[in-house]
Amino acid sequence: MDALSVISGKFEKPPGFSMQQLLDCDTGNDGCEGGWMYKAYDYTRTHGMMLDKDYPYTVSANHSKCQYNETKTIFNNVGMVQEKNMANDDLKALVAKQPIGVGIFTSTNFQFYKTGVLTEEFLECSDPKNDVNHGVTVIGYGLTKGDDTMS
Repeated sequence: MDALSVISGKFEKPPGFSMQQLLDCDTGNDGCEGGWMYKAYDYTRTHGMMLDKDYPYTVSANHSKCQYNETKTIFNNVGMVQEKNMANDDLKALVAKQPIGVGIFTSTNFQFYKTGVLTEEFLECSDPKNDVNHGVTVIGYGLTKGDDTMS
């Protein structure tokens, strides 16, 4: 099961992959203290990902002993391409095919996100002087209600 399967309609909703597995088992990153998406992609290519129900997230988000179980792996990343300063139209074309991991700058506004569409006006993340400080997954794009600009 993969993101393309969900986008293509093969599955009704995306599977919930285990965040705790990456926190505990991906030794190339530092869990909640930071890391890089390309290192997580490398881990998922080598080890695969388990479902959240098989390796649940702990409330404290602490590192625990790795409980990886290869027989419960349902997804292996087959590769990744790292791009810098991708144009919005190119990003939209890729997101139409699959979710995309992106590095962004986040202001303190990001801490209070609960639901809904995050816009540039709210996040203020596009200034090239800002350093990347957060990884997120882009799962879609479009118009916000009452707005005629892309989000």
